[in-house]
Amino acid sequence: MTEKEILEDGISTQKFMAGTVDTYANEASSDEFRADLLNVLHEDHQLQAKMFQAAAQRGWYNVKKATDQEISQAQNKYRNLQS
Repeated sequence: MTEKEILEDGISTQKFMAGTVDTYANEASSDEFRADLLNVLHEDHQLQAKMFQAAAQRGWYNVKKATDQEISQAQNKYRNLQS
């Protein structure tokens, strides 16, 4: 495997794990266990961010910067969902 493939696999695995831990945290039967899972989820997100940054630095992950209008539209969309 190339370095790029290893990093892509790691990102994919972290996404899956974060989704699974998130589900477990939502369904936890005790506050203490939920707090532990949320700590794990936070660590997963930090690791994912580092992996995305590493990929971006190598030119393997490029994100289009959103315009102010696109940001405003997204904010309005999710505000309306909460109402």
